Formats: sequence, structure tokens, C-alpha cells
Amino acid sequence: MMKSWLAALCCSLALTSVSAEELTVAAAELAPHAGQQVPNKGWVPRLLSYALAERGYKTNVVFMPFRRALSSAQQGQVHAMAPLYKSPAREQLMIFSEPLAYSQTAIFYHHQKPIAFEQVANLARLKIAVMRGARVSDEFDRASEIIKVEVSSYEQLVRMLVARRVDGLVGEEFVVRNAMLTAGISEQVLVQADQPLATQGLYAAVSKQLPNAIALVEAINEGVNAARDSGKLSEILAEYAMQEEAGTLRMKQD
Repeated sequence: MMKSWLAALCCSLALTSVSAEELTVAAAELAPHAGQQVPNKGWVPRLLSYALAERGYKTNVVFMPFRRALSSAQQGQVHAMAPLYKSPAREQLMIFSEPLAYSQTAIFYHHQKPIAFEQVANLARLKIAVMRGARVSDEFDRASEIIKVEVSSYEQLVRMLVARRVDGLVGEEFVVRNAMLTAGISEQVLVQADQPLATQGLYAAVSKQLPNAIALVEAINEGVNAARDSGKLSEILAEYAMQEEAGTLRMKQD
């Protein structure tokens, strides 16, 4: 009788463990998409937590410096990383979800020294601050005539441009504007160019080393697509004053 009770208990515990499997998702500080000071850690963790909960997973988001988060995800030390841009080098080590959304990478300049930007060639011989190791676009990344000044945070990007130590900066538009807001810098001081430099997908990515990598990416895709179809994604984005227009993130219009 005791053995039967123990067997039943063990079986119950095992089922509970499977139905509430915890996934660790690494994220870098990229507010408002993801950040420790953002409500519910940002819309990307909020979306993934919702999407995966619908498929029986509990999501634990841990914040790390970008390079450590990427390395941890590539080596399978965590289950996934999000948000993340896709690149050929990263695709060799990771399986990427369908895009969670698309966002624009933009040029910002000091209002006292405008940049007439229409194409990458307009940036030749200019000092442009960019995140260290960032992937922007094939054309920009190959452009050796641009004087690229690499920094380790969006806060540094903004400070360098305010101090006129560079001619411009390149960054994801929402993250740059959030860094400006945090630093108390007006959009009349640092101006975003009308023409985006690139439009890129924001993804979740899973290491190919994980035995269940394909199943996990499929669960993410199914959950996110269901959230988009039901209107839940729009609801989540609205909490962060965002909306999707043709799949691309925009500031929500009142």
C-alpha cells in the first residue's frame, strides 16, 4: 500500500514538473523592449511569458550584458535569448523564431549639425557611434569609409552625441529614444533622421545544442502567432505606447 502511494506521488510530481517546465530566457537591457526597470520587464518578456504559458511553460527572464547573454544562449546555458537580431553567424549556432515584430534602426544627429541622410554613402567620413558588435545592415557593416566608434551601451551613444564627440549615432529607434528620455535629453536636441537605416526583425533564438530546440521554437511561434491573432499582442504593445503598422513597431497614436 505504501509503495503504491509513493509510486502515485512520484508520478504526480513528475507530471507537475513537465506541465510547469521552467524556461530561462536571457535578455540584454534594451528598454522598452526588455529592461529591469520597465513594467513587467518589457513587452518582449511579457509576450513570451504569455505565449509560452499557453503551452505549459513558465518563463524566467534573466538580464545580462549583451555579449554574455548571446554567448549563454549560443552555448545552451539558457533556453533562449530575446530580443535579438538575426545574422548569418548567429544562425550557425541558433534556431530563430519567426519575427516577434519588426523595428527600425535609425540615424540620430545633433540639431546643430544635421545629417542629410538618404543612403549609407551619405555617412562617408563621418564619425558614427554604434553599439559594439551590433549588426546594422550588410551595407553599413561593410562600409569602411564610415568612421565607426563602438561603445558598450545606449547611454554612451547618447552622451557622445550630446557632447559632439561624434557626428551621429546608429541604434534601434525606441531604445535610443528611451535612453534620451532617461538622460533628460529632448528630441529637439538629438534628432532622428526621417529615413531609417534599416528595418530588422526582433527574434527569440534558441541554441542548436539544446535537444528540444526545434520544439521550443515551434512553441514560441505558435504562442506568438496566437497572441497576434487574438489581439493580445496589440494589447501588450499598447501598454508600452506602441502599435504595429504592417508588422513594424510605431509609437501608438492617441
